[in-house]
Amino acid sequence: MMDWREDRKTDGALRACGIALCAGSFAALRALIALRSADGHLPPGALPFALAWIGLACACSGGVLLTLGHHVFDEVEIGASRFWIDAPTDNHKHLDPARGEIDRTNAMAITVAGSVPMRITA
Repeated sequence: MMDWREDRKTDGALRACGIALCAGSFAALRALIALRSADGHLPPGALPFALAWIGLACACSGGVLLTLGHHVFDEVEIGASRFWIDAPTDNHKHLDPARGEIDRTNAMAITVAGSVPMRITA
């Protein structure tokens, strides 16, 4: 049975959502342009900032969905060394990184795209 994330219907729906978000971005930015007065100034308040934010967020997410489609669900292999943060503690004084001894007491766990939290080990 095919996974729903690789279905053509899912791909089409995601790309259609991308088109809708790009149209929403266009509408928000047109509304922002329409708010300008004759002298070119925008009215004070939060409305121009909200319209600009909506336009940017819709354009970015719509562009991603339109371009990638169902590939937004693709798994990506990421090296474990990218996720460890070594805190400056006294434990570093007796550890030898050349032998693979790394202090992971303050290491962070990550969550990728709504999955369950996982802890990456070297």
